[in-house]
Amino acid sequence: MNAERSVSSDDFDLDQLMQTDISTKTEAVNFDFSPGLITILDPKKLAQKGMRTVAEALELVPGWTMPIDNNGIYQPVVRGVGGILSGTSGKIKVLLNGVPVNATLSAIGDAVYDIPIEQIKKIEVLRGPGSSLHGEYAYLGVVNVVTRQSGNNAHVYYGSFDTVGAGLVLSNHCAEDNIDCTTTMSVKNDLKVSLNLSGWQSKGDEIVTGTDILFGSLSAFNQPNISLSPGKTNEAREDKKAIFNLSYKGFSLLMQYSDAGTGDYFGFTNALAPEDNHIVRRNIWRMVELGQLFNPNDDLTVNFKLGWQDLENKIKDAVIFPPAWFFGLFPEGQISSNFYEESRYYGMGQLTWKAWDKQTWLFSLEYHKIQMGDVFFIANFDPLNPLIPGTPFGAPLPNFQRFSGSHGNLEEDKVRHISSVVLQDQIRINDELNLTIGSRYDHYSDVGDNISPRLALVYQFAYYQLFKLQYAHAFRPPSFVQLYSATSVALGNPKIEPETIKTLEVAYIYKAPTRLFRLTLFRSNLDNLIIAQNQTFENSSGAYAKGIELEWEYKWSEHLSFDSNLSYVSTRGEANKEDLLASSDILANLGMLYSPYPDYSLGVYYHYVGSRNRALNDGRGNLEAYHTLDLTANMFNLFSVNALTLRFGVKNLFDDNIVYPAPANTYVDDYPRQERSYWLQFSKQFN
Repeated sequence: MNAERSVSSDDFDLDQLMQTDISTKTEAVNFDFSPGLITILDPKKLAQKGMRTVAEALELVPGWTMPIDNNGIYQPVVRGVGGILSGTSGKIKVLLNGVPVNATLSAIGDAVYDIPIEQIKKIEVLRGPGSSLHGEYAYLGVVNVVTRQSGNNAHVYYGSFDTVGAGLVLSNHCAEDNIDCTTTMSVKNDLKVSLNLSGWQSKGDEIVTGTDILFGSLSAFNQPNISLSPGKTNEAREDKKAIFNLSYKGFSLLMQYSDAGTGDYFGFTNALAPEDNHIVRRNIWRMVELGQLFNPNDDLTVNFKLGWQDLENKIKDAVIFPPAWFFGLFPEGQISSNFYEESRYYGMGQLTWKAWDKQTWLFSLEYHKIQMGDVFFIANFDPLNPLIPGTPFGAPLPNFQRFSGSHGNLEEDKVRHISSVVLQDQIRINDELNLTIGSRYDHYSDVGDNISPRLALVYQFAYYQLFKLQYAHAFRPPSFVQLYSATSVALGNPKIEPETIKTLEVAYIYKAPTRLFRLTLFRSNLDNLIIAQNQTFENSSGAYAKGIELEWEYKWSEHLSFDSNLSYVSTRGEANKEDLLASSDILANLGMLYSPYPDYSLGVYYHYVGSRNRALNDGRGNLEAYHTLDLTANMFNLFSVNALTLRFGVKNLFDDNIVYPAPANTYVDDYPRQERSYWLQFSKQFN
């Protein structure tokens, strides 16, 4: 198969950027020729269109939206599945430089979503099941955020709501997109070292909410309104990242650190907390990974990795219910501070063998041990003595006390062992046809075994035209919360089984030098979905999702280009025969880049989200559609200073009413989002 188009020097960095091995873990090729459906997001284009973080960029992927829940946590909706109303879904495998960041606590991998685009080399997205290679949580897709590890550059940022940030990349070798450097200097230095640092913080827009779950709750007792709503949310947010990478010949050392914090947004129990811009929830993630690559000959590659990860989830002085709650028994409010820690130790070995001329075999073994560390919470109420049976309304205490184990929010001292085997065969049947067959076996010490097969076909039947077909299984094991929760709201259930999905995808791709078109059809059958029901976690009946995704890119001239996508999905639950909660039938994106002069460009980005479904017991009707328009102006080589860039832009230009859905009987007016905002950024590349 002719898997690479010819490129000019103008395409140098783009051609390198568009190569990936996320779907095979063998040789990197252009993503359109790789099995499965893949999207590669180019940080240069993202920045020119005003994307500021990874979360904003992911909304450009066909069929994806990135709403937040009442705690400010991103809950992706992918092809109509997931989102706020599914709770801690964790149905996306999230990688940072190839290292998984999903926490076993809740399965969510939100450590990467707030990374600034300026620190990114590329974002790889595998759309559809990826468990045959990536294992747990690769249920609806895989996201791999690859950070900059070459060149030297810096940026500073300022935006609305007192948002400030900065980033720095230092390395001892040239940036991949520096054509002059790569063609005139040696870039094959055996020792490569890089450091990627970034940080930003924001007070956030003071969103005015509607009435919350407590509003008027004691009116039957002739008590005054104890709710703080309508009122202002606390949307303080901050993010700090440090990534160190060292490689010498076949040896590699990767160290990554993330510290992300948020305010209490709409409250931990959908009850508005008192006004305060402090950080309440904080996630700290750190890891170290050693790797060694061997190439005994041109046909054989052996790769070993050993790693350690540690996660700390902290919630400090969270106001569970506000002051004067429950007839004045809590004059300062019902308050708790939570702490959770888990460690992961892992090792893996991968062998890639190019057998004969037309086959590539992949064989890998993995072992992971996930272990809880400290798990406790401190509160001014007694969780073992509820004021109302079956509720979290614990009786007041004279002072704060510490609770752990079955007396706290989560049973402690739990350990999960995972042993995995992957076998994959890539067969080049002829110059036009490639076949990929593979499967992964996972054994879990706490939830049993799982097998995830995949069959994928890539057929280039004409020079500019491709056909893709894939059938794949994936799974999502229960999180520690779903297995071992000790709260009375939703008790853990050690008997629940992993969620599974079976997906069939068919795609047609037309790829010419100045235009591109992709058409994808898919159908997914979901089984054993995990839900909170009757005050415990249970497996429910299944569901299905089917839809179509259209993508179109067109380079009108050297000065003007367009890109767009449109997706339609239909979902249905087997139990109630209704559409899945919070899913939208139609999503659309349209982007334009206009460069009238070499050092000036204008980016325009339009985003549309159709109406979203409600629950059967929610009488508010479907949530209305919304659309936004963003503008970004880019000035390169500012003041005749080489590689000095100024960007400034406006988000939600027409101030459209953006609202994310809230569960029934919580916030009547759902979760309104930020209004129109402005931002400004300077960046400088030093080589």
